[in-house]
Order: sequence, then structure tokens, then C-alpha cells
Amino acid sequence: MKFNELINKITLNINENKDYLNELDAAIGDGDHGTNVARALVKVSEQLESLNNLDLATKLNKIAMLILSNVGGSSGPLLATWLMGFAKELKANNLALDYSDFINYFASANEALRKRGNTAYNNKTMYDVLYFVEEKAKEVNNYQEFVANCANWANSKLQETKDIIAKSGRASYLGPRSIGHYDPGSYTIYLICLSVNEVFNG
Repeated sequence: MKFNELINKITLNINENKDYLNELDAAIGDGDHGTNVARALVKVSEQLESLNNLDLATKLNKIAMLILSNVGGSSGPLLATWLMGFAKELKANNLALDYSDFINYFASANEALRKRGNTAYNNKTMYDVLYFVEEKAKEVNNYQEFVANCANWANSKLQETKDIIAKSGRASYLGPRSIGHYDPGSYTIYLICLSVNEVFNG
């Protein structure tokens, strides 16, 4: 099942980059972002078989709760909010998942995350990368084009945000000193997009 394969690939990529994510987080926080996200994803991977017979919306909600209970700081609530936002729209539309539906759900999930994080575009948070991917996704017409390009889109925005001042979250206290550093949440979103590319475009 591709869904399980995707979760396992995300888990692998986060684990392989766990120490680097911790380094990024150490510049602005407790230095445990990578460890926390990796631990949560291992928990999710361990539960995958038990989720096999559930519809996608229910799966996403259960994964959101696992992330919420295992990832500290702001990242856990934000990632969980995104998943629950996507699941809410999916369920409201009877699990329809045409590409146009996917774009609408993606946008709704992004907006839920933006509100939860009380942030805006180009404030140097994971929302920057997610919103950029959303906008680029609207320029293509199908899943094939999305999975072929999403990692490049995410990386492009990630590189751009490295050189801006953080205006949201704990990193905002650094002011100009936040320039030249990746946001760990944004890097995590890039790794998720990379995983999508590797699983569905392989």
C-alpha cells in the first residue's frame, strides 16, 4: 500500500536527518525538533498495520493525534492541525480525492495551520514552504506533475527563506540573527515532500 510506503519513507528520511534538524532547532529552540518528530513517526509506523482498514480521513486524524502527543514545541500542534484540516475537508466531501479536490484540501489544511500558528507568508515558518507548494500545485493539472515537482518546489522556497528574518515563533526573538539559518519546521516539510517524490515518482 502506497500510503504505508509513504509513511515509512518519511520516517526514514526524518530519522536520517534527525541530528541535522536538531542542530537547526538548537539555534532557535531546545535542539530536539528532529528527535521529537522522528520519535512520533516511529510511533506512527508501528501503528500502520492497525490503520489499514480505515478510510483515509480517519487514518490522518489518528496520525495527527500520535504526532500531537509525541512532538513538543509548536511543531507538533502545527503538523497535527494540518493533518486534521486535510482530513476534515476530505470527510466533508465523502472522501473524494480528484486532483482538484486535493488542492482544495491542501489549501484548507494550510489555512488551518496558518491560523493555529498565528503566522503569515514569508515569516520564516513551515507555512512558507507549504503555501508555496500549494500555489505551485495550482499551476499543474494532475498528481503526476505534482509528485514530480513538489520536492523541488519545497526546496526552492526553503532556500529562499534561509535568507529572510524570522517574524513568527521563538526564532523571531533572534531578529536579524535568524538570517542564514533554515527553519527546522520548513526543512521537515521539505523532507516530507522529498518522500512524496521518492515514493510516487520512483
